[in-house]
Amino acid sequence: MKKSKMLMIACAFILMMTACGNSGALSSKKDFTQTTVSIGKKQDVTEYIVEKLDKDYYDADELKQEMEETVADYNAKQDSDSKAVSLKDFDYDAETQVLKARMVYQTYRDYASIHNCDFFVGTISEAGQNGYEWGDLKEVGTQSADEKGSDEDKSEQMVVICSEAVDVEVPGSVWYLSDNASVDASGIVTVGQSDGYSVIIYK
Repeated sequence: MKKSKMLMIACAFILMMTACGNSGALSSKKDFTQTTVSIGKKQDVTEYIVEKLDKDYYDADELKQEMEETVADYNAKQDSDSKAVSLKDFDYDAETQVLKARMVYQTYRDYASIHNCDFFVGTISEAGQNGYEWGDLKEVGTQSADEKGSDEDKSEQMVVICSEAVDVEVPGSVWYLSDNASVDASGIVTVGQSDGYSVIIYK
C-alpha cells in the first residue's frame, strides 16, 4: 500500500531531519493495520494513517508539525472559519517505527482537495450529476430482488469513487465493486491501482 498523500506532503519536509521519539497518544477507537479511509454516515471522511517510517531521518515531532501546518494552510484558504480538516491524533512508536495518525475531513471534497485526487461520496444519482459513469461492476455477496430494488431505488444507493489505491470502510454493506477492488470478511474494501477511478456501491 502506498503512503498516504497527506503523509507524503509532510515527509517531503522531514528528509533532512534526525530521528526522535513519541509525540502524543492516539485516541481513535479503531485499530487498522494499514492506512484506511473511513466514510461516515453523514459523508464525512476519516483517514486512519498507519505507516512504518523505516528511515533514520524521520523526526516525529517535526512530521506532526508539518502535518498541522498543512492542515492550517488548507483551512485558511476555505470560505468559512470552520475546520474543514483536522489532525485529531498522532502517535509514533519509536520501537516499532510505526506512525499512526487520524485525519478528519468534514466533506469528501476536502479529502479530494488535500490528496489531489478524484474522490466522491454520495448517491448514484448524484455521482451521475457530477459527471461520473462506469460500466459493469462485480456483485459482492448475495442480495434478494427486494433488496436490490427497482432502477429508481438503485439510483439512491450510495457510492464511493476514488482514484487512489487505498483501503476503504463504508457505513453499510458493500454490494458492487470495480474489478480492481475486493472486500474482506470485515467489510473493508481494498482498492488497487487503476488508470481511472474505482467504484464502491453500498447500502
